[in-house]
Amino acid sequence: MNRSPMPRAATSGRGPCRAGLTFDVTAAGNGAIVTAVVSCPGSPGLVTSSDSAAGHRHARAGKFSPETGEWKLLLHHMLDVAAVLWTGFARRPELLAFLAQGLGMCVEDARAMLILLAALHDAGKVATSFQALNPTIAVTLGLPLDLTARYSGRGAHGSLGWAMMLKLVRDGRVALPTDSPLRADVGARLLFAVVCGHHGRPPQGSWRDRLRQAESTTAREFLDRDLDALVWHVDTLNTLFRWDHGRPDGNGLKRLSFLINGIVTLCDWIGSTSHFQIANPPPDAEAYWTDCALPSAEKALDAFHPAPFSKPARRPPESFATLFPGIPHPTPLQARVDALFTADCLPSGPLLAVIEDMTGSGKTEAGDLIAQRLVGLGRADGVYVGLPTMATADAAFIRRFGDETGRVPLDDALFSEPAQVMLAHSKRRRGRAFRTADTFAGVEDGEAHAVDWLARSSRLALAADLGVGTVDQALAGAISGRFATLRLSGLWRKVLLIDEVHAYDDYMRVLLAGLLRHHAMMGGSAVLMSATLPAAIRGELIRAYADGAGWTVPPEARDAPYPLLTLLHAGGGERHAVAAAPGFGHRPVRFEAIPTEDEVDRRVVAWIRDGRSVVWFRNTVGDAVGTWRRLCDVLSSMGLAEPLLYHARFVPRDRAEAERRLLEVAGKQAATGARRGRLVISTQAAEQSLDLDFDELASDMAPADVLFQRLGRRRRHARDQSGMLLAPGEADHRGDSSVLLHVPPHQPVDHGWHGGLSWGARQIYADPGVLWHTASELLGRKAVVPTRDIRSIMEAVFGSPPPDALAPASARAQGDNLAEAQQGRSVAIDFQADLVDGWRNSPVEDEDGTPRTRLGEGHSIVIGVIRENAVSFLVSDDDPVAASECRCPIPLAPMDEQSGLKEALIAGLPPGRRKAANQKTFLFLTSRDENGYRGTAMSRRDSVDVTYTGKEGLMIGRREKD
Repeated sequence: MNRSPMPRAATSGRGPCRAGLTFDVTAAGNGAIVTAVVSCPGSPGLVTSSDSAAGHRHARAGKFSPETGEWKLLLHHMLDVAAVLWTGFARRPELLAFLAQGLGMCVEDARAMLILLAALHDAGKVATSFQALNPTIAVTLGLPLDLTARYSGRGAHGSLGWAMMLKLVRDGRVALPTDSPLRADVGARLLFAVVCGHHGRPPQGSWRDRLRQAESTTAREFLDRDLDALVWHVDTLNTLFRWDHGRPDGNGLKRLSFLINGIVTLCDWIGSTSHFQIANPPPDAEAYWTDCALPSAEKALDAFHPAPFSKPARRPPESFATLFPGIPHPTPLQARVDALFTADCLPSGPLLAVIEDMTGSGKTEAGDLIAQRLVGLGRADGVYVGLPTMATADAAFIRRFGDETGRVPLDDALFSEPAQVMLAHSKRRRGRAFRTADTFAGVEDGEAHAVDWLARSSRLALAADLGVGTVDQALAGAISGRFATLRLSGLWRKVLLIDEVHAYDDYMRVLLAGLLRHHAMMGGSAVLMSATLPAAIRGELIRAYADGAGWTVPPEARDAPYPLLTLLHAGGGERHAVAAAPGFGHRPVRFEAIPTEDEVDRRVVAWIRDGRSVVWFRNTVGDAVGTWRRLCDVLSSMGLAEPLLYHARFVPRDRAEAERRLLEVAGKQAATGARRGRLVISTQAAEQSLDLDFDELASDMAPADVLFQRLGRRRRHARDQSGMLLAPGEADHRGDSSVLLHVPPHQPVDHGWHGGLSWGARQIYADPGVLWHTASELLGRKAVVPTRDIRSIMEAVFGSPPPDALAPASARAQGDNLAEAQQGRSVAIDFQADLVDGWRNSPVEDEDGTPRTRLGEGHSIVIGVIRENAVSFLVSDDDPVAASECRCPIPLAPMDEQSGLKEALIAGLPPGRRKAANQKTFLFLTSRDENGYRGTAMSRRDSVDVTYTGKEGLMIGRREKD
């Protein structure tokens, strides 16, 4: 790679040279065109390189050691960040070509512009108010300080630099030979916002208002000499990068503003790591660029391999048989994908695939095959797989990368060389961890965002070549939360594969639609998968993707066949009917209404006595624990095995143990003796992704899509009467029986019908019309054949008005759904606008800074234990905070007398983890016996009892909310 700055042809026909940028703003459709021309340094009246004081600005406001000289020139940090982008473009020339094409510029001009602007990301740090944050460094640099200048807060130099650059543009300090009056708030406003807004959010509001704030006599943030210094920095940088031709198309800049902002943010974090050492004595700009910045950028990108700048060598398209040698006969869905996704059959450009098929039909393999073909054909460079929950993400990760036979690990299927692979969610770090590094960014504004970002898998996943995690990690790129654009930059040129699409509520679907819209705008392909996707939701998501791609799609048909593979591309839409896979989806299922818990108990116990493998799905943790306690006593008195309890409210260690025992008694490969006479009581945690196979099933009342998911855990694989697994293709030998549905009598229906459901069903599934239609459809048929009936049942349940008696309650529930969707719109980024105008100001983050990608969820506590006047974490581990963290149904706070315990407990943690731990809620429990802990906490209204045991998990008094 050529490490010298690019040579640029001399500019002609533009009048006398002046230092700085030349902007020309002209109309371009509905937007504006901004152009810049670098002119000759050293022009009269401007600060030039001969004025050394102008360059005496430090880059960080943290600790200073006179012995070691621990400070760095701002100019050098600017060059570090520019070097990361330069090196990234050299490694991924297709990224530069994509940006240049979108901006309507030639590659040379686009590179010069983007690298220069990336260097100017910290323009606001020239301000005396920022420099005065560490007067020791400033005085050492010989910088005279006016201590009346006041810095307005963390990250304020971003918006300050935005306003200062636009002031220079407006005042002509940066040369502006234009044919029309300058409108700095049109094209230039967005151009500088894209690079200066690198601290997680773009500048908001009017740059003129920000300028007035900065120039206030009571809180002046910059002085006249700071503007001189900024012009000097612009002059010096332009001597290297020479942006003297080309101007970005206004509409193209608007469309690409989110991606460019994310890339510049990424470059800033990488340019802040310790790969970029401090050079003392400071060399001049050109020597530093050549001898320090560029070699350091090479080393940093070798260490981190972030996806926008990394592309592992790909494997060519492979056959299904090669990728899945353990599956001798592909299902009809898998065979159709194998035939369609070839170089000869696929149209050019991005595409959306929607897969609708039964649980157990091989959707996972079909989706992975699509991803492999798109990567193998050079249509994508990586993959992110999004799942609805952490448990399903864990299971999907193991399925794709575990030691089980039957398939080539997904990374080996995609790439012919080692790639970065990440499991991504907020609670688990597993294998193949992304590399991390220490950082100098901790001294910037007293924060350590870079090390935090580089060390936390939840933020790294989208920067890895291949990620599997919760859908939240991707949805966080569609919400106006910190570093959303950083996540979006990690999705560039990736296949976005979203499983269990039906599982997302109205709020999340708004975010998902926005994510699909932006992904299509960037030319990315996506795959959506579900067994139970209503036509209205399918149409909503297809329209969002088509809107981003600029395509028109035909109206959705409610009578579409099932199973179905839908393809959307520039040439239009295709619907491919697929034969149903052989197996349980063809077997008739009878649903039987059971009105009382006692009767369900009796029927379940009878099954257990007969040696059946049984699951009872309860809608809440409270109901599940209550049933588990009750049936523990019953089964124990009969000399039968203790039931297993499975839900999501455990610390990771106990959740993993519960999952291990669950698979041992109900997994596909479970031994006959281990299955026999075993009962599992579970919440929704066992509905998806886990390959479970029970003989019999009972369930609380729930909507049709949920019940079909639960049904996929009943007789999933063919077995004989004893429970022995049979060969694929053989018929199941287990005797006929009903699925038990815990539901009040279906008729007569009156306004109190909903009240006859369990408390949990009413709270979790609030629309009585949906529940009533579900019961009517399932109980009103002699038998349900899933592959034949699922489409008609789904449309009847979700497309029919409620009975008159239930209409008021149903309307209230639907109003709540609309309110959720409106909340989603209030926080979702508007990708049809630009980075500044499309950013929302609504609160979008929880107290610990986590983007709020779900409503009514996300509460958690870290459990500490008090033993003999000493405090410890519940679980000792390399990361005891994550190991002791547990989901909680309601927000809780510690009692006043526990206020000092948290500080004492986290004092021994490393600084980065201590800072993160300080944002979390800690509750301290007292050991009750060797297995259980008890304590008290404050809810919103009063104190509540809190207990935790390894078998029951976390329980909160009697006020269960989930």
